[in-house]
Amino acid sequence: MEDKLRKKLMAFLRVINYDIGEYSKNDWRKRDNYVTLNDDLYKKLKSLSKAEKQGMIDILVALTLLTAGNQEVIRNPEKFDPKDPGLNRDLFSQSTKDIVKILDPWYSGLATKKNYELAKKLLPILGSTYLEPEDFRGTPGESKFDDERIGGFKKLYRGLNDLESRIIAAALRPNVTWDIQRGVSTSTDKSLSTNEFAKSSEQMFTKEENIFVPVQFGDMDRNGSSILFIFDNPKGKGMIAQNLSYFASESEVILSGTATIKNWSLQFIAKLKGERGVFHVSINNLPNKTNIEVRGYDFKVGRIVEQHPLSSSTEAYIVGRTLVSRGVMNPDHIVPLSTNDFMLIAYATVE
Repeated sequence: MEDKLRKKLMAFLRVINYDIGEYSKNDWRKRDNYVTLNDDLYKKLKSLSKAEKQGMIDILVALTLLTAGNQEVIRNPEKFDPKDPGLNRDLFSQSTKDIVKILDPWYSGLATKKNYELAKKLLPILGSTYLEPEDFRGTPGESKFDDERIGGFKKLYRGLNDLESRIIAAALRPNVTWDIQRGVSTSTDKSLSTNEFAKSSEQMFTKEENIFVPVQFGDMDRNGSSILFIFDNPKGKGMIAQNLSYFASESEVILSGTATIKNWSLQFIAKLKGERGVFHVSINNLPNKTNIEVRGYDFKVGRIVEQHPLSSSTEAYIVGRTLVSRGVMNPDHIVPLSTNDFMLIAYATVE
């Protein structure tokens, strides 16, 4: 698919996604043609050329297979098994189903090996594409570029859990990069990614964005450590899935590129020698502070009871890496409750 055509179709889909969001908020009535679209967008879809219609279907197929299909098969389409009943369920959201029906009333066969091969090829391109105001010329999105649903989201989140300590240790390295070239699902909603990161809806951030509160530390659902990526996405890259996704409530954006971790906060629960109870500890490598903070903890983070300054990002890395890799904490009166139950908030820039 040519770059010009891809951008045109992605811009059109951002406008449709925006319209669906506004419709679901403001209008309970069923629209005349389809539940999803207003008459103007319906007519524009019908007027697309054959190549444009097929290109849009290809984009929607790739988007759907990543957000609702089998991600292992996307990584390796040779694993596709036509007998797997999970591959034959209806993966299209109602909105996407409506759009595809307009583009091709006889379309069928979403979950095929050919389509998984298509998704593997297309997702890295969709996830790294950014749009500019001229891409929306002549569309309803032209005057709405400042709305992130049109111009692209500048901050995105992705939570990972059940991780080995070595992965946390590697993420602490100065300016380490994470390859997401294949395309990954992120969210515009921090709370959703935090739940995935924490594996418990009762774990949350305080008003300070860099302090994470493990309300049920030791939850039986947890198995290993977690990372919450907070992506700085200055160009608004990505394929906005949101209302087009089968899981619309997850507010997904497909993102690809290279993420460089610039700052981080490594957090865990610990005991202090000679003290009763448990404490929330943060090793911070942040722009406004490089230190260790110990806070009171009784199912919520309390006031700071200790602070230990760190001289540089290098020292923060050494302290964090030594703890995660060897289980040794400096200062040694701080004793983690677990040697593989860390929570890393990683601030990364996507290029």
